[in-house]
Amino acid sequence: MIGIFLIVNAFRKRKGFDPKVFLVEQPNMFLNISNSSVINPIEVDKKLPFTTSCVDLTFGDSEFISIGKTYFNQVVFKNKRDKYMLVIIHLPKSPKYVFHTEPEYLIISPKRKTTITIYLTLFCTIKLHGMKIPSTVYFSQRKVNLEDIINNLRNQTEETYSKEDRDKHNLMTQGKKIKYRFNFTLKIEASASTDIDMDEIRMIETPIGEGTYSTVYLGSYRGIFVAIKTFKMSFTDEEEREIMIKDIKAECNLMKRLRNPYIIGYIGSVTYIPEISLIMPYAMFDSLNHYCRPPPDGIKLSYKFKMRILKDVAKGMSFLHENSIMHLDLKPDNILLSSLSLSSDSVAKITDFGTSRIKRNSDKGLGTPLYLAPETYEDHYLYASDVYSYAITSWELICEEEPFCDFQDLFSIKSHVLAEYRLPFPDFISPKMKNVIMKCWEQEPNQRPNFGVVSTWMLEIVNETPNISHPQDDTVDNEILSNLIEEKKHLMEQVMFD
Repeated sequence: MIGIFLIVNAFRKRKGFDPKVFLVEQPNMFLNISNSSVINPIEVDKKLPFTTSCVDLTFGDSEFISIGKTYFNQVVFKNKRDKYMLVIIHLPKSPKYVFHTEPEYLIISPKRKTTITIYLTLFCTIKLHGMKIPSTVYFSQRKVNLEDIINNLRNQTEETYSKEDRDKHNLMTQGKKIKYRFNFTLKIEASASTDIDMDEIRMIETPIGEGTYSTVYLGSYRGIFVAIKTFKMSFTDEEEREIMIKDIKAECNLMKRLRNPYIIGYIGSVTYIPEISLIMPYAMFDSLNHYCRPPPDGIKLSYKFKMRILKDVAKGMSFLHENSIMHLDLKPDNILLSSLSLSSDSVAKITDFGTSRIKRNSDKGLGTPLYLAPETYEDHYLYASDVYSYAITSWELICEEEPFCDFQDLFSIKSHVLAEYRLPFPDFISPKMKNVIMKCWEQEPNQRPNFGVVSTWMLEIVNETPNISHPQDDTVDNEILSNLIEEKKHLMEQVMFD
């Protein structure tokens, strides 16, 4: 019998039954193949000492099995000899899946048959088809001898199985036709999901970015360039870890439903190992903070391209707010550039909008102080708070200067903002852009425009701004931009071919 295991229905009558038992790895049974003969237990041969109902494990009628569900495959073993028969299925161990058998092993009386059930639960989309699961079969006149073999192999590994253990095993299995081995073969594949197998990711060891909560690496997954964001957060207990995993999976499912050219997509997550990671499409030209300082610390962009970035950000934020999502940490670090060409359909993509709950759980606060709206100092988080953060981000990109850099500490910044003071404007900023920023950082949240309005304003500004005419454009170095593009191409080739 094969199929998906419906734990509640199948075992609701069994008192004290815990369905989580099938998610627990059983003691390792060391695979010792000495003195064994290879056999095909499904051949039509009357001389076979035993037979099985199958050697191909399909775990149901479907070619694909879902992640997080438990499936089972029943196998009938028939003992054809006048001896006791021991069956051990040597289950593979991995954090990506759990195999479990009921019972743990079989001891079958002479001339009898018994069923063993193999359970499988997957924790990520992994390539399974063709995997071999070795099994060994022993025969003895005395049942106690088979129990001695079990004790010899249980909880042993290649490192712990000593020469003395091997010698003892060889002594117990001496003789003809008392020990056999064969393989089960998996004939299934895991369904596509957002639960990713980390071993399928090719990753460069040197990080391309690092923040308070995570480290970001460049890699590739199934032919797609990806950014791997690994969380630094430590867990005090397993319950805290489970909450974190649940939040990440919820955000991945959310991102899967949200499709917009101005927000970064989510490919999936890796949650079956302690180093929890999010996998996202790679934005080739990194985060906006690399372009918010003058050379040599930063890379100079044209004034019109800056307006284009801010237009894309406003459109992306409008989409998030329309879907009832507040970002709560909008800043240059969380804006990624996918292109440096004005002719591209989109040049900027918003990221990190799906991890606000994770951040809140970790330090009981949200946002980055330099970009915080006045109301957030009293833990009032509103859609308009994102609009304020957009204003500070716009000022920083245009002025190429860290906001409030002349202030001694965060308390001084807070006092300044709460007193309704703001950042000074340079002479070269256009009147329309200045007006957008001033509207967006109004003290009262209800006085700030929504991002739909801001998007309209920014589109007008982009269309009215000539490609090259602004005083800031005099220091734009196209050679530096060309070199940057070549550098990024080389980096991506390194990921694909190293």
